[in-house]
Amino acid sequence: FKTWEGEKWMNPTSEQITVNKTIYAYNEPSFNATKANYGAPFNPQNWGVVEKKENGWMKVSTYEGYKWINPDGEERFINKSFYAYNEASFNAAKANAGALYNPQNFRVVDGTPSGWLKVKTWEGEKWLNLDGEERFINKSFYAYNEPSFSSGKANAGALYSPQNFRVIDGTTSGWLKIKTWEGDKWVNLSAEDTGIEFYVEATAYSVEGSPPHERITAAGIDIGKNPNIKLIAVDPKVIKLGTKVWVEGYGEAIAGDTGGAIKGNRIDVLFPTEKQAREWGRKKVKIKIMK
Repeated sequence: FKTWEGEKWMNPTSEQITVNKTIYAYNEPSFNATKANYGAPFNPQNWGVVEKKENGWMKVSTYEGYKWINPDGEERFINKSFYAYNEASFNAAKANAGALYNPQNFRVVDGTPSGWLKVKTWEGEKWLNLDGEERFINKSFYAYNEPSFSSGKANAGALYSPQNFRVIDGTTSGWLKIKTWEGDKWVNLSAEDTGIEFYVEATAYSVEGSPPHERITAAGIDIGKNPNIKLIAVDPKVIKLGTKVWVEGYGEAIAGDTGGAIKGNRIDVLFPTEKQAREWGRKKVKIKIMK
C-alpha cells in the first residue's frame, strides 16, 4: 500500500510461524521486560506474528493480548569486560573459571527485570548484569573495604541505615559489592560480625588419602566433594557447629567438625593436602565469631 514514505507492506491476517520449543513471552521487545503468562513459558505451538524487528523480536497474539517473543535470542555486543555467573545472582559462582570476559558478541536468550541477561557462552548458558542490581537493604548494617570482616569498616565505622543500594558484584560466601558515597564497598547480610574475638591454639589437618567414610564431618559435610572448603574442627561447647568463624591467617570458615583432642580454646584447621597442614603447624591465632 502507498504511504507518505512510499510503498510499504503489511499483513492484515498475520504470518503464521511454528516454534517447536518452550519459550517465554515478554510485555516489551526486551529480555529485561516483565514476562507474560504469569512468568511461565509457553509450550511449543503456532504463533500469529503481526510485527518483526531486525534483532529477532516478534509481536504475537496471545490470550493476554499482543506480546513479544524471540525464539533464537538477540545478538548483542557487550562493550566492556564483565563477570558471568551460573545463576542470576551476584552470590552465585562465577563462570569462565572466575575470570572476566572481554568485550565481544554474545547471544542473549533470556533476562529478568532487575537487569540480568542469560547469554550463551563456551560453558553453556550463563548470566550477566552489566549495570548492577538496585536492591533495598531493609536493615542497618556495616560495610567493609574488602569482602572480609577483618578488613576496615567503611562509612567511618558507622552503620548504614536501611536504603537502596546498587549491587555490582558478589561472592559465594554471601558478600555483595555495593556502590556507596565512598566508592565500592562490601556487605554481608547473611553473616554478621558479632564482635566476639579471642585467641585459640590452632593445629591443622587434612583428609587427603582418607577413605570416603572418614571425609564426612561431625556436621555431615562431605569434604570429599569439596576438598577446598574452608572448615575448622571445634569444641562445640565453645563454638557451636555451623557457626561462621574468621581465623587469622586462614580466612572465613565454617565450624563443621569436632575432634577428640579439640577441647576448649583449640581448633583444627582443614587443608586440602597433608603438606599444607604440616606447613601450618601449631600456632596461636585470633578468631572472630560471626553469626
